[in-house]
Amino acid sequence: MRGQADHDQPLHLCRGRHHCGAVRPGIRIRRTGADPRQHGEDERRWQHLRAHRRPVPRQPLRHGCRPRPQGLRRGDPRCAEDPRRRRHVPRDHGEARCSRHRAHRRPGRHQRRRHLRLPDRLIVTTTQTRPPATRPVYRVVPRRSVFPWILAAVLLVIVVGVIGALATNPALNWATTLQYLFSERILRGVWITIQLSVLAMLFGSALGVVVGLLRMSKNRMLRTIASVYIMIFRSVPALLQLLLWGNIGLVVRNISMGIPFTDVQFFSVTTNSLIAPFTAAVIGLALLEAAFVAEIVRGGVASIDRGQFEASSALGMPPGYTMRRIVLPQAMRVIVPPLGNQFINLIKGTSLVSVIAGGDVLTEALNISASNYRVIEMLAVATFWYLILVAVASIGQSFLERRLAKGAH
Repeated sequence: MRGQADHDQPLHLCRGRHHCGAVRPGIRIRRTGADPRQHGEDERRWQHLRAHRRPVPRQPLRHGCRPRPQGLRRGDPRCAEDPRRRRHVPRDHGEARCSRHRAHRRPGRHQRRRHLRLPDRLIVTTTQTRPPATRPVYRVVPRRSVFPWILAAVLLVIVVGVIGALATNPALNWATTLQYLFSERILRGVWITIQLSVLAMLFGSALGVVVGLLRMSKNRMLRTIASVYIMIFRSVPALLQLLLWGNIGLVVRNISMGIPFTDVQFFSVTTNSLIAPFTAAVIGLALLEAAFVAEIVRGGVASIDRGQFEASSALGMPPGYTMRRIVLPQAMRVIVPPLGNQFINLIKGTSLVSVIAGGDVLTEALNISASNYRVIEMLAVATFWYLILVAVASIGQSFLERRLAKGAH
């Protein structure tokens, strides 16, 4: 029988398939009160293993497990193990393995018979550990490109050159531009431009929604009417439509209402007094805008999943109520961005009203230039106000898109 000091020396007994009997420092195997007289055969095994053991280079424990204090059994609450990692200690303490035989599965029954059985009531405890190695964290930094800076520098040089050439040109009188920039006539033209844009957008959007829904109708006749309307008004140029509506009085002298095929008339009015240039501009722009809005609405409604319609039908909702309360509110997230772009195009399209003397800002600028012969200076005034109007409309469009995006999430 050997002393207690012999039993407390760290041992690692290999129970792998090679039966090398390797001993690795860091694993302690000690007795816990077994009687040598009752386990004589176990004592002889201990002596044989101690005589034939051979050391193994010290290696860190697998999976970075923390050591268990000496003298504590497995499962003791004071043995705080890392919950994110599992200790690489076999459940059967008699089947500890060396680093040469790191098998992920326990040996089968036919392999266990060849293994040496250690005495019962043995505890395998760890005495030496090494902290796991930490990997360095690398951050990928893209290489800065020089081309954007070169392009920006070239554009800046071009812009500065153009501005300098215009500012120092003796043929241009910029004092005239500053004089008429906030004049009463120009401000009146700006106000008429805003009215034309808003009214044409409102009437065009209302008519465009109706035409777009008719375009998606199950009735073939309604689909045909909507398709013909869209084809005609998208094909004819906007300037030509404004000219047609501005000169409609040449074809239709009077507009009256009464009972057909009789002499009974409720009222009669001349066309030129009823359809003034401002009214003709609103009608022409609204009808043109409705054709584009119809296609925008059709695309937005088509983007909604078919299940929304089926779910509304299952709840007993009529088709009109489903379209107003279920489909169109969801389609607005798709409709608003192109609709905002269309409104910006409409603001710039109001400049075409000048051919029928619609009273917009370009019309006023051209009228002033006809009297003072400063065409470029007055066109610069109109350019300034169109830039302001489009910038304000773009800011409103961005705000509305962000608002709808918040509602989507």
